[in-house]
This record gives sequence, structure tokens and C-alpha cells, in this order.
Amino acid sequence: MIRWGLFPFARPAVAFLIGIGSYEVFLRSWPPAVGITAGALVLLALTTAILQPKLPPASPIARATNGAALLLGWGLMGVFWAGFRDESRLPEHLLQQEQHQQKGILAWEGVVDDGLTHKATYDGTSARLRRIKRPDGRWVAASGRIKLLVRREEPSHPPHYGDIIVVNGAPKRVPLPPNPAQFDYGAYLRHRQMWHEQFVSPAGFAVTGHVTLNPITGWSLQSAEIIQGILRRYVPAPREGGLLTALVLGITDDLAGDLKTAYGATGTTHVLAVSGLHIGLVFSLVILLLGGDKWRKRHPAGRWVTLVVVLSICWGYAFLTGLSASVLRAVVMATLVAVGRASGKKISLFNTLAVAALGLLVFNPQYLFDVGFQLSFLAVLSIALMQPRLARWWEPEAWLPRQVWAGVTVALAAQAGTVPLTLYYFHQFPTQFLMANLVAVPWSNGLLYTSFGLLALAAMKYALLKLGLPVEWLETALRGVGAALTWLTYWLNETVSAIGRLPAAVITGIHINLGQMVLLYLVLLTTVVWLVRRRRSWLTATVLLVALYIGSRVDLLLRTAADRSIIVYSVRRHAAVGLLNGLNAMMLTDTAVWCDSTSGPNGLRANILPHLGARATLRARWHPWLGRDSAALPPAEVVATALPDGNRLLLWRGVRILFIDRPPALQPQAGAGPITVDWVLVHGKPRLVPSALARVVACRWIVLDGSGPVGWAKWRTQELRAAGFRCHNVAEDGAFIRSLD
Repeated sequence: MIRWGLFPFARPAVAFLIGIGSYEVFLRSWPPAVGITAGALVLLALTTAILQPKLPPASPIARATNGAALLLGWGLMGVFWAGFRDESRLPEHLLQQEQHQQKGILAWEGVVDDGLTHKATYDGTSARLRRIKRPDGRWVAASGRIKLLVRREEPSHPPHYGDIIVVNGAPKRVPLPPNPAQFDYGAYLRHRQMWHEQFVSPAGFAVTGHVTLNPITGWSLQSAEIIQGILRRYVPAPREGGLLTALVLGITDDLAGDLKTAYGATGTTHVLAVSGLHIGLVFSLVILLLGGDKWRKRHPAGRWVTLVVVLSICWGYAFLTGLSASVLRAVVMATLVAVGRASGKKISLFNTLAVAALGLLVFNPQYLFDVGFQLSFLAVLSIALMQPRLARWWEPEAWLPRQVWAGVTVALAAQAGTVPLTLYYFHQFPTQFLMANLVAVPWSNGLLYTSFGLLALAAMKYALLKLGLPVEWLETALRGVGAALTWLTYWLNETVSAIGRLPAAVITGIHINLGQMVLLYLVLLTTVVWLVRRRRSWLTATVLLVALYIGSRVDLLLRTAADRSIIVYSVRRHAAVGLLNGLNAMMLTDTAVWCDSTSGPNGLRANILPHLGARATLRARWHPWLGRDSAALPPAEVVATALPDGNRLLLWRGVRILFIDRPPALQPQAGAGPITVDWVLVHGKPRLVPSALARVVACRWIVLDGSGPVGWAKWRTQELRAAGFRCHNVAEDGAFIRSLD
């Protein structure tokens, strides 16, 4: 039996996060949720206060009642706190104003509350809304956060943290994913309290002032820019400099795309995101520089001096790197460990982890839905549970084998604890993670320490310049350290890329749903408990859970095998049609989508592959057949007939689809009436006259496949609907799916 008294914060933390999750899944859209939860908390407190004196203090009933009341109370507090911190519930929030006042917005004023992220064609940031301008000229108070994307043009001066900006136009609600199983960008922003976004040109906004929102955040952003400048100066190579910036600051804007893919394929992405590994290295370095345990034992006040110095540097580094959820987890745990060392008390890792989780969720309940938060806590929990037991399998005496084995056991434990989550989010498994981590982790640690040395030399140079002292020798040293960093980083990139190119280095296309992920974690938990307890009941539970998981996969395969449907995907400015026949799929695409098959917002990976993987498609055949410029032949299962006007008629499993990519000039046969088809698929920007089309074609639906200009498609959709056609524009309405059963 688990002795919960040793971990007093574990159960409250679990109950609190269950409450937050319950609010997000079931209660977010229910207006009285916060008030009713507050009332339930008061009722629970009163009931407990009344019943407590009537129960024997040491009886099992009393203990069970107190425990249940405690967990229920923490769960209700999680629901209440998540609703209380949900900014979209405020009456002045832009979301509420849109729901209750159908009025337009000419412009809005806000304050930039985040740093800039740099992409190829735009700079991104966020702004906290202050007020909006109505069509009648009135400015009305409003609240909310808006994702602002500023198109990169010359000259371009994007807004910076603390700038007061006035933006022309109205922000738009972040749309739902247009295709099945696609990444939900709206949910990603919603968990950061952003419901709206706006894409503007540099001429579409004006900076009218500046305010100091948070001096510490402003300092951290300025310091990060200075550090980036130092790294770019002494490590000018773009690929190596981009990786060092990611390693030191967690900023991946300058990281080459192929390197992101290589580190992801080898399971070493965590070295590029500032996390517990980096905070642990900083913590250890500071302790080492202060003399370690010997110094603290020799000086009575040393432990408290160490505490202040360690916490100041660790928290300063955390602020410098942007205070992500994983960094906060690590620095809070480092703080608790440092306090425990200073006070001479033994610290429980599980209790420390629970306190850190509880504290961070109180600070921001939406951290629960941050992937970095989830991976960070699960990795540490898995290491704490499994690594000591794995380490006991072999206890070498020599230093080098002992260090290598420690790295192996840590990597195995962390991977085991995070693999269900990575399969759920990223749909891939790096088979070479062990070899890659044994190489990348110590190598990146050395790079991080060397980078700290480079920054220390740069700070020394700045101080000497202020004092008017010569710095030529320091400049030489800086260039030497920069050259060494460039060389070491180059070979780290080459090594990781080489591992990623090994046969079957990564298995992709593994899709599991939320329920299957939970089942995998339950299998992992019961397996660990069985290995520790060696009780048959836990082994039986493991077998049953494995059977449930296998049954869920078989059920998905059976449902997919019975599916016969057609889908027109929403791919921006391109076209893709899926003919789904059970476990097989025939994909008709235009040439541009086919060429952009690996990445990008228009490619297969972002828009199409998630759906094929989620439905357990075993075989997908690709045919770049759509569009005038394609010379490819249609699949053998599709009968394609060229019409006199150059358009084509498709027949698949009894479904007739008229494919129009040029102005239709059909002439119905005398007395035969219009051509009857199931759908009309409009590709590109052909000239369409609804009245003329109605005379020659009778159809159930007209589908605009998203390959034409957005404005033209919107106007054409309105015109066709006004003429009485049932029209679906995938660019606005999302993917068009119809079952043939």
C-alpha cells in the first residue's frame, strides 16, 4: 500500500489538476460554472465542519470521510480557479462583446505584452486589448489578448514589448481546424488566453506610446537580444549560431528546418528547449563555483549564502529564457531543493514534484495543457520511479561505465514515461533515441558551459571598455572561443543528422487517441507496480489493460475497413481530394501539394496526413492529377471522361463528380435535360454563371476546392447560394466529407 503520508501534496495536486481538466472539458461553455462551484465549496466546508465533531477521530470512517472531503475540495478548487482565471468570462472581453453585440470594429488599441518571434514572412507577438473603435466612432473599453502577425516588409518596424499600438481593422476569431485530426491552433492559443488573431502590414498599425508592463520581463527580453547579438557576432555561421541560440535561450527562430527535423527524429529535441536539463546544469555549476558541500560545511553561514546566490542565478536564467512551463517546473523544484539543503532537511522528490505542479497550476491553470509542462513533469516522475530500479540491474565500479550506465538508465526511464504522450502529439517514435541522447546530452552540456564562458568573457570585455582598459587580448580570446564553439556545434549537428539518417531511425505515422494514450499510461503504471510488488493482481491488471488497448485498435481498424467516403480537404490555395475505400485511400492532388509533401502549411503533413493516420489508413496512393498543368493519369479505379469543353467527369463507386477547372460550355442533348451529377468540384478560378450552370447541370452540391483566390471563392459561394445551389467552400467551411454508405 502507498504511504500517502510521506507525500502530503501528491493527492491534492492530482485532484486540483483533475478539477482544471474537468472545467476545460465540461464546464467552460457553461456560464454559471464558477458561481455554482464556489457554492459547492462553501457547502462542502459547512458539511465537513458539521460532521467532523460527530465522528470518532481515529476511526476508519473518519479518515475516509476526511480524505474524500479533502480530495473533493481540491477538485472543486481546481474547477473554480480555472474558471476564475478564464479571461473570456469577463463581460468586457471581446468574445463576450461579439456574442451580445453584433457591431463591427474599425480599429483597436492594445499593449504588446510579449516578445517577438521571427518567421520567414512575418513577425509574431501578442497584445493585450484596451479598447475598440465602433463604426459610429466611439471607443469602447474591451479586454482580451490578440495574436498579432506583422507582415515583414521593407522598411519594417514591428512593435516591441510595452508598445501601445492602434491597429486598423477587426481581429478575427481563430478558426477551428479545417481538416479532421489536424492540429488545433485555436486551442493552442486559447490556452494562452488568446481567442483572436490579426494579420497586418507595417502600415496597418501605429505605435502611439510605451508603458512599462513588467520591468523584469522587459529586462529579460532586452538581455536575450543582447545575448543573441553576442552569439551571432562570435558564431556567425547561421546553422551553428541558430543551434547555440536555441541551446542557451530556447529561441528556435534561427534554427534550420532540417536540424529541427533531425533532432526531432532522434528524440533529442529537449536539448534545444530550455528545460530542467539546463536549469540543473546552471544549478550544479553555481554550486561547484561556490565550493560545493565542503564550503558550506566549513562556513556556518555558507548554506544561506549559497541559497541566495543559487536562487538568484537560477531564477535570473529562467526569466532570461522566457519562463516556459518546463523551465518554471525545473526552477521551482531547484528552489525547493536549495531551501531543503540550506535547512538541512531531507527532500522527497515526489513531494517536491507535487508542490511544483500545484504551485504552477495555481499561478496559471492553463499550464496543464502546455505540452512542455506535461512532458517535463512526466519525464521527471518517470525518472524518479524507474531510474533507481534500472540502475540496480548493473552497478559498475569504474567511473566511465558508471556514468554511461547512468545516462542509459535516465534516457530509458524518461523515454518510457513520455512515449505515450509523444505518440499522441507527434505521431512518431525515435528508435535511435538511446544512442542519440548518449551523444547529444553530454555534448550539448559542454556547449552550454562553453557558451556561458563566452558570455562571461563578453561581459568582462564590456566592463573593461567602460573602465578604459585595453581589451585586444579579450577580443582574441572571444574569437577563439567562438571558433571552438562553431566547430563543436558543427560536428554535433552532423552527428545527430547522421544518426537520424540511419535506417528506420524514426517510425512515423503512429496515431493514438486520448483514450488509447490513457490506456498506455495505465499499462505502464501497473507494469511498474507489478515489477516492484510482484503480485499477480497487478500482472492481471496489466494484461487486461493491454487487451483493452489492442481491442481499441482492432475496433478502429474494423470501423475504417467499413468506411466508404469522399473528402475534399481544405488546403490553402491548393486542392486535394481523398477517395477513401476502407483501409485504402486514393489521393487526387494538384502538382503543388504533391511537391510540397513534407512540410509547410500547404503540404501533406499539416493538412492531410493527420487524417489518414487517425483513421488507420494502411495504404495511400497519391495521384497529382488535379489541375490543368498535370499530365498524370487518374487511378485505375476512377473512370475519367473528358468533356467537349475541356472539363472532366469522374465516376467512382457510383458517384459522379463534374470537375470544372475552366469555363463550362456544355450543351445538353435535346430532350435529355441537364447533366445529372452528385457533385460539381470547382478547381482554380473558372468563370461561372449560375443561371447558365443551372440549365446544363443538376447536382446535389457544388464544392469549391480551395485552390482559387480566397476573395473570389467567398464571392462566388455567395453568388451560387443566392442562385439556389447548395455550395460548400472548403477555404471557409472546412473539409467537405460525404459517406457513400
